[in-house]
Amino acid sequence: MTEQIAVTISKPVFERLQKYAAPLVDTTDTVIERLLDYWEARPSSMVAPANSNSIVTQAHWRSSRGDTLPVGTELRGSYLGKTFSAKIERAGVLFEGTLYNNLSPAAIAAKNLAGTRGKAASTNGRDFWKFQDPTTGQWIPISVLRPSHRINSDELLAELERTT
Repeated sequence: MTEQIAVTISKPVFERLQKYAAPLVDTTDTVIERLLDYWEARPSSMVAPANSNSIVTQAHWRSSRGDTLPVGTELRGSYLGKTFSAKIERAGVLFEGTLYNNLSPAAIAAKNLAGTRGKAASTNGRDFWKFQDPTTGQWIPISVLRPSHRINSDELLAELERTT
């Protein structure tokens, strides 16, 4: 038999826990245990600081274009045989000691370092910068994080023909 500790929780939290309980099978303890198992089995955006009993949400940076990346994410970009590194900070993209508020200006700065200037250095930062997929270890362009908004004209025409 395990030692029991009484914990006071609010009624709304208890009611939320009841939603996850199998009637006449689960106790509050078994529901909390299942939630903890679920939480521990997956990478979480919640981390417990070593010197605290509280839970802190991992910080994310959001670009003006809507890209959202966790603070601390390492980025890589290649151009003319050179590989460049950057890091996501709370206020933007840190590249070569300069903080950029968007991915594209940081990518242009990388191309400038490679010797490319003017319009030739223009680039889509979401395609230039890559992050490492934690599952496969592969470096993937940031552009894959956002769904494409391109219209498939063949599908659209077929849909229109079916409705008329």
